[in-house]
Amino acid sequence: MSKGKVDAANDAIRDVYRSTEFLSFNASVNPWEDVADTYKYKVLSDAMPNQTIEFQKINVLDYLKSGTPAKKVECLRDLGFLTGQP
Repeated sequence: MSKGKVDAANDAIRDVYRSTEFLSFNASVNPWEDVADTYKYKVLSDAMPNQTIEFQKINVLDYLKSGTPAKKVECLRDLGFLTGQP
């Protein structure tokens, strides 16, 4: 039995990396760093929804809900990263 929506995630990943919206320089040059940054900040935002999380003067909570970053979060969800299931 397969987990997640791999085809949907692959399509979204292709679209995401055509953009220039990244949380860090490392994320902009390495897809794995971008996955790690997006996952890290999504988990933090879920754990602390009433807190302000800023990175380089960017409100991460608002950032993750907009445009390309929201698509990155959806990729993580489609791949099963955010389901709590192995």
